[in-house]
Amino acid sequence: MNKTLYWIHSTLLVVVALTLLLAAQTGIELWQVNKLNDFIVDANSSDELPDNSYVEFAHAFYADEQGDAQRALGLLTRVITNKDAVLKASAHFNRANSNFRQAQSLQTDDPKKIPLIELSKQDYRSALLLTPNAWDIRYNLELALSVVPEIPEGDGLFEKPIIDSQKSIESVGFRVDLP
Repeated sequence: MNKTLYWIHSTLLVVVALTLLLAAQTGIELWQVNKLNDFIVDANSSDELPDNSYVEFAHAFYADEQGDAQRALGLLTRVITNKDAVLKASAHFNRANSNFRQAQSLQTDDPKKIPLIELSKQDYRSALLLTPNAWDIRYNLELALSVVPEIPEGDGLFEKPIIDSQKSIESVGFRVDLP
């Protein structure tokens, strides 16, 4: 009986110790999540952001809303290096939207307009590679393509064949009378 009680007591102590360690780990993770949420909610909390892609994405969204497009583009470029495909696609989409809005705000004859639209088309395509069923990305890509259509490269698909003068046959018309 004493052995059984001793074994139960030892097992109970191990279970309590493991439970306390798990509770401490969960508490630390909860504290870290709350701290990251505070960074997300208060965009002006500090100039130095924690190394978290979700916080950078949220701050990029806030910077874009405030009109600081260059900071937003920089943050979104850092988010694109993340391994999370959904977050990466969202970062491509937001970066493309930011470039497209900048291009639309420029005058028609501004030389920066076409490169910005080309950058947005490239980001829309990258986002579509990650999430092919995203119709909002497809729509925005079609909109960008309608503003600046693709010019076919010299791949030979759209070129008319030119007949060489040596290969062409010239015939002289003559009249054939019936007998």
